[in-house]
Amino acid sequence: MVRQKTFKDVQSKSLEYLATNQYLELEDLLASWNSRYFSIIELAYFYLKRQGFNFEEYFISYPLENLQSNEFRGRAFQWMLYKGALEQFFEILQYIDHKAIFYSLIFKALKLNYLTFDNFMDYCEKRKIKLPNYMLNKLN
Repeated sequence: MVRQKTFKDVQSKSLEYLATNQYLELEDLLASWNSRYFSIIELAYFYLKRQGFNFEEYFISYPLENLQSNEFRGRAFQWMLYKGALEQFFEILQYIDHKAIFYSLIFKALKLNYLTFDNFMDYCEKRKIKLPNYMLNKLN
C-alpha cells in the first residue's frame, strides 16, 4: 500500500535533504524554524543548532510583544525545543486563546519532558484553570 504523502512530509524530506547537503542559507532555515508544523520546526532546530545559531539572540530580537496571534503556537514549540525557562513558556501559553491548541502544547511539553505534571498542575492552580474530565483522563 502506498502511503499518501502530505505537504508536511514533502516539506520535511526536502528540508532534510537540502540541509544535509548544505544547500540552505540561514534565511531558509529560519523560514523552516517558523513553520506551523512541529516536525519542521524540530528539523530546523537541529540544523540551526548544528551551525551554532544563537537562539538566545533570536528570542531577544523577536519578543512576544511583536508576534502575531497565529505565531504563538510556533513560538511555544520553539521554546520547548530550546528548553527555555518555564516561566516564559507559561507566558507564551497566556497568548493561546484556543483551548485545543493550549492542551496540545501541554501534551507536547509533557511528552518532551520539558514540563512535568507537577509544573503543569501548579500552573493550573495559580491560573485557576479547571481541567475538563477528558483532559484528566488523557493525563492519567
